[in-house]
Amino acid sequence: MAFDEAQEDDSTTVKAPAKYKTGSKWKPFKEGVIAYLNLVKGSHNIPLAYIIREQEIPDPVAVYQSEHHRVICIMPLAGIEYEEDISKVFDFLKSWTLNSPAWTWMRAHNATINGRAAWVALVAHFEGDAQRDQVKDHVYAAIAVARYYGERKKFAFETYVTIHQESYADLIQYGEIISEEKRVRDLLQGIKENSPAANAAKGTVLATPNLRNNFNNAVAHLATTLQLSTSLNDSRNISSMGGNQKGCGGGRGNGQGRGGRGRRGRGRGKGRNIYLGSYSPEQWQKMSIEDKKKVYEGRQKSAEQCNNSQQTQGGRSNYTARGGRGVA
Repeated sequence: MAFDEAQEDDSTTVKAPAKYKTGSKWKPFKEGVIAYLNLVKGSHNIPLAYIIREQEIPDPVAVYQSEHHRVICIMPLAGIEYEEDISKVFDFLKSWTLNSPAWTWMRAHNATINGRAAWVALVAHFEGDAQRDQVKDHVYAAIAVARYYGERKKFAFETYVTIHQESYADLIQYGEIISEEKRVRDLLQGIKENSPAANAAKGTVLATPNLRNNFNNAVAHLATTLQLSTSLNDSRNISSMGGNQKGCGGGRGNGQGRGGRGRRGRGRGKGRNIYLGSYSPEQWQKMSIEDKKKVYEGRQKSAEQCNNSQQTQGGRSNYTARGGRGVA
């Protein structure tokens, strides 16, 4: 075949799938196996993925996406080369599943070293009725407990959306078709942030057919609204803290400048310099958590120094006004 000469062995470009262990998910493992065997060549330089293809007998009228796909689908599942290749596939599968729950379902083919039979047994188990029902129950439970209470360091809106997307992808794999309207309804139900912006965004989704009946559109609208709300809140927090800097050192920066003297504008934090004045919402969003913390701490320290300075000055004034005696 021309395919034999045109293709080189590029199996090193794809990593072998991670070993299947207790608690591993079948879907990522399956996709990893297929991807790896799509590049690892067997006899006659044909990808070993033909051993684990779904359709045993080729479709004579099928239209194939590529020459690569065609040779995988039409390669005969019989002959000396086939016997050699099924043993190679079995060795791969054994190395990835040994001492795991998956090995239990393919160990019956250990004596014959039949990789195709072992793969068919794995698919029959992990995609059978009992396993399918178990996965569905788990997925629906994951959707039901997913909650979004606003942006958190370890749980952003994107994380919440990903839970829904992966859950519905698992359901589709097992033939469970969920309407777009129900997906949007489930998404909204888990959003527990009670800010005016979040409530308005949810109301808009429910009132707009193009959003209510399209999961991706609803996500885009919610993400934009919630992100804008977060940026505005951050901006207000920055402005309110920035206002506390005025009246001390004559500027918005930290009162601690070089040599301990007050300095306008840019202040100095511990370590590298960091600006303690106002930021735009876009600038604030791009800052790291560590830098934001330095800004907050620097402003708080500057505010405390400002207050102490004002109290000291006030005490001196009282002392002078009362004939040199300080007033407590």
